[in-house]
Amino acid sequence: MIQLETRRRHVAAAVCCGLVLLGMAAQILAFVAHPVPTARQIAATRVPSHYPADYTATDCARAEALDGALFWGDLAVTITTALTLAALLLSGTTERVPCTAGSKARVWLARILFLLAVYLTLSAIGFPFRFCRYLHYRDFGLTSLTVPGWLKVFALTLPVPLTIFVLKYLLVICTLPLCKRRWWIAAALGVFVIFDAAPEIVSRTYPADPVETLQPLVAGPHFDAMKAVLRKAGLDLPLMVVDESRRSNAANMCLTGRQGREYVLVTDTFVRQYSPAETALALAHELGHFQHKTKTLVTKLGGALLLSLVAFGLAFVCTGRQALPVSDAPRLIAIIMLCALVAGQAFGPVSLALSRGEEREADSYALRLTGDGKQFQRLLLKVARNHLTPLDLPGWRYFLSASHPTFLERIAAAEGK
Repeated sequence: MIQLETRRRHVAAAVCCGLVLLGMAAQILAFVAHPVPTARQIAATRVPSHYPADYTATDCARAEALDGALFWGDLAVTITTALTLAALLLSGTTERVPCTAGSKARVWLARILFLLAVYLTLSAIGFPFRFCRYLHYRDFGLTSLTVPGWLKVFALTLPVPLTIFVLKYLLVICTLPLCKRRWWIAAALGVFVIFDAAPEIVSRTYPADPVETLQPLVAGPHFDAMKAVLRKAGLDLPLMVVDESRRSNAANMCLTGRQGREYVLVTDTFVRQYSPAETALALAHELGHFQHKTKTLVTKLGGALLLSLVAFGLAFVCTGRQALPVSDAPRLIAIIMLCALVAGQAFGPVSLALSRGEEREADSYALRLTGDGKQFQRLLLKVARNHLTPLDLPGWRYFLSASHPTFLERIAAAEGK
């Protein structure tokens, strides 16, 4: 009977492995199926009549192609990750990791090596999507990085999330002997406090980027326009510029920094692509986020705590609602990751809806601060065209993937203001 059950598990694991390979192929197929539009495809594209008059068929075709590739490719990554974790559990690999035998040093080394192997395996599983995304960005003119340059960036940005991943699950392992049956509560709260709450409270600064460099924005038209908006909002924040152009042509702006020591961060690509007036309007939008930062922080941390409790609670239920020996740690980690993936997907639409609400509030604040609805509409359209973002989405896509209101919705909201 035991041999039959083991055989079934191995067959199921083999099926999952086969599906993982298909999932990796699907990541590539998502981009193959949505190539850069040809002249014939652009000519056949019909721009909806309710779109702005200066939004061309080229804009529409390119945006739809890139957005379709990213959506379906990302979905393939999510499904492939879940299948990989399922295969890891069904194959019995987690049960063969030596986590109790030998000296303490060897035991902890085995645990760390297991976590490293899991993280690198999952990174390899999603690598086809990341590489094809880079190739698509290059083909669409969104990045000028060469393949070696992109690989260098990929390698340099790997150590920080890898270290956080290992520390996170080492904390989970430590709760098993200390908290017995309540390990899941201790682990959920520990992960939330150390890896979610503490970074937000201690510092709002983004992680140090190994590629880009930060320096003050030099005086000039953009500097003056941004300072004027800050004065209108009653703020005096430093203006910093980062050389995003070293890795891509994406233009962005945000407010970051420790509490009480915030600063405006703008990419050099934004300064090049947008006029001083447009940059000032974009800053007004970001100031809208800044004005609601406490509400946003509470919502974000509340959501992170709920997600952590649900993920670890599901893992607790899946493992029989009992105290677990440390020897079960590898299997438990795979179960926790699978439960976190499921919980994240389940709560995703709620999180996206809250994000869209925050964006509407920021738009409304920018319009009140500047009083220039027409210019704001032009800015939104320019951002959509430069970032190759569709002006509208099907309802189901909007519900499942949109962190911002559609550009059509935002343009309509700015009408007459």
